Order: sequence, then structure tokens, then C-alpha cells
Amino acid sequence: MINYSSIFQGFNLDGPGGCLVSGGVDSMVLLELLSRYFSAEKNSVTIIHFHFHLRGKESDRDEKFVRTETSRRGFPFLSFSSPIEKRKGGIQEKAREIRRETTIRLAREKGWQWIMTAHQANDQAETVLMNLLRGAGLRGLKGMEPVTLLTPDLKLIRPLLEIPRFRIEEFAVQQKISYVQDSSNASDDYCRNRVRHYLLPFVLNQHPAFLDDISVMTKVLAGENRIYESMGNDLLQKESGMVTLDDYFLLPEPARFFVIEKGLKKGGFKKQVLSSHFEEIEGLLKKKKDLRRLFGDCLFEKRRSHFSFLIPPPFDSTWQAPLDGPGLYSISPLNKKLMIQEKRFEKGSRLFVNPQQLHDSLIVRFPRPGDRFIPFGMQGTKKLSDFFTDQKIPRFERHSIPVIVQQSESRGEEIVCLVGHQIDHKFRVTDYSAPALEVSLI
Repeated sequence: MINYSSIFQGFNLDGPGGCLVSGGVDSMVLLELLSRYFSAEKNSVTIIHFHFHLRGKESDRDEKFVRTETSRRGFPFLSFSSPIEKRKGGIQEKAREIRRETTIRLAREKGWQWIMTAHQANDQAETVLMNLLRGAGLRGLKGMEPVTLLTPDLKLIRPLLEIPRFRIEEFAVQQKISYVQDSSNASDDYCRNRVRHYLLPFVLNQHPAFLDDISVMTKVLAGENRIYESMGNDLLQKESGMVTLDDYFLLPEPARFFVIEKGLKKGGFKKQVLSSHFEEIEGLLKKKKDLRRLFGDCLFEKRRSHFSFLIPPPFDSTWQAPLDGPGLYSISPLNKKLMIQEKRFEKGSRLFVNPQQLHDSLIVRFPRPGDRFIPFGMQGTKKLSDFFTDQKIPRFERHSIPVIVQQSESRGEEIVCLVGHQIDHKFRVTDYSAPALEVSLI
């Protein structure tokens, strides 16, 4: 029997808060427990439901059901309609992101001090198994904690985290608690569902005490994780954004993982940081040369004895400017200048254009999706994106390479050259005795 007074013991539910309720058995049991615990203070808890319109009339039914059950128990109710496009992959992640962002915004607006969800012991085991399969490191293996901070002023509370699903279902039957079934839970389209349907039952069949062992393990790892987080935080605060390699490699590996994880997140990396990311960055740190790499939206930069994670500055990819023969032209988004000067062709790494092929107006701009050209020495066209890959040009540099384009009413746009990299074969110099145009970025 689940006792509401012991379930909420130790969570400090003073002050207003909110609870996310989907209508499933876990959240409806939590709603009933809250109703008993806050029997005389219903207005201090707001019930929140998210309607993502993913299951048509079934989603409408869920929203109506939760609204009715919440009203019957006397709690304030908020429903958020946020349609998510049905597409392969990413649906659950997108829904989770919307729930998190909306809940934090609501809490800030309404002064909530805590948010509650109905995650239970089976959810915890599924999460740990999924993170293990992904290679998520210590933070992933510690799973979810009963209390975590969403912001410095907002706690996320999971009071059912140590209760197995079958106990919750038994309680719902005993107490005649109504709930709805989410048909998508039967689908194998999602990784969590496959773990729930196949992997976890297999593990429990082999080791019936697995849920209890997971509970113990996650508590131990959560404690260790806090130690390593503290060590990583001390280094990050000491270095003020630039991390010294010598200090970094004095840390134990789990603390180094935290430094990398926090750095990537601070730089705008939106995905879960996995062991593969950590190993890749550690490999880069051990190289002797300076380098830069883009991880999602985060720019990683290593300079001699330091490294850092940066948010790349805003870049206007639509910028373009006309060119009118030889001269010096400002490339304002790059704070650089394009120099075009008439010179005799010289062999070497410098880039020369055949002026005899320039019959129409010229512009300079940046690469655009679908751009193609004929690299020097080739016959067929090639996508710029494929050329950049073949030349191993880092992704964070590709969008800022100036492209000189000839615009013709009859032929449309023709790429003349990628400044600093390659000439289009059509615009190559063929008469070495005639004047040519040298193109360079300064």
C-alpha cells in the first residue's frame, strides 16, 4: 500500500508548485496522492497537462480526462497545446524540450518553488539501460535523482522514483483510480519502448532484484557524481572560461567528463554528451597543434596550453556585395578585405582568375545550399558541400568562405572561385602571357 504521507516525506513542499499529469496510471496515482496530502491547500498546487496533438482524438480525450479529474479534486489546471510534427525520430526529445522550457517559464511567472513528475522505478531502470547503450558516462548511469534543480530557484521532485510500476498499478486498482492508456506506448518506434518491451523484461527475468539494485547503484553514483562535479566546477571557476591543459589532466577521468560536458552545454551543444564526444575531445586535446572543431552549435577551440568552448558569433549568411573589377572590397561579416589585382599569372598556391571569361556582373557572397561548381582539373560539377568534405575543411569554417559569382541573365549564377581555396575550371588561366586577376583575402 502506497502511503501519501511517507511518499512526500522529506521533499519540503512548502510554497506553491506544479505537477505534470499526462493521464496515465503513474501520473493519476500521483495526482490522487497529492489530493490527499494537500486536502486543505489545493490552490498551492497547479496541475499541468501538455497536448502535443500526436494521437488525434486520443490526445483530445487525454486532455479532457485530466481536466475533469483535476477539477473533481479541486486543483487549478493549465493545459498547453503545442502541436509537434509527426516525423521519424526526435518526437520524444522535442516533447521533453517543450515541457521543460514551458514549465520553467511558468514557474518563473507564477513563483513556483517546485515541479513534480511521476517517474517511477521502472522508468529509472529504462533510463539507465538506455544511457548505458548510448555510452552516456557516469552522469547517465546515475539516472534520475529524487530531487534535482531545474534552476537555482526551482526543484524537480520525483516522489515515486523508488516504487515499481506494478505497485503503482496495484494501488490504482485498489483505490479505483481512473486513468487512460497511451496507444503510442505499445509501439516499438521509440527506443524507450523497445527497452521497456524487450530488454528490461529479459533483465528482470534473469535478475528479479534488478530494480532494487538499480536504485542502490544510482544513489551511490549520484553521490560520486556530485564529488566529480565539484572538482570540475572548481577548475572551471578557476580558469574563467579558458581551461589549462595541465590542470585539466590532473583531474580524474569522471571529473574531466564533467568539464567537457559542461563546456559543450555552455557553448550551445543541445544533445546528450556521450562517451564518444568525450573521447573525441580528449584525443584533440592530446594533439600538439592548435585546432578548432564544431560540435553541434558549440565551437571547441584548443590553443597551445588552453582550450575553451564558445558560442559562435551570429553570422549573416545572406550578405553579398557587388564587385567592379580590380580593387579592395570589404567583407564586413568577416572583418576582412577581398583584394582583386591585375597581375601576371604565377605558379604556386595563390588563386588567379582568367578575366577573358568574365563577361557579366560579379558579386561576392557566402556558400548557399545547392551551390555547385567545376573544381580545377575536373570535368563534371560538384556540390560545394562535397568539395568541403573532400578537402577536410572544418564545418565551422565552411559557411564563411567567400564565393565570387558571375551573374548572367541567360546562364544564371556561375561560381568563379572559392576565395582562398579553389578556382572553377572554366575560369582558369589558359594564356600565361596575358594579364590575370589575382584574388586573395587579407
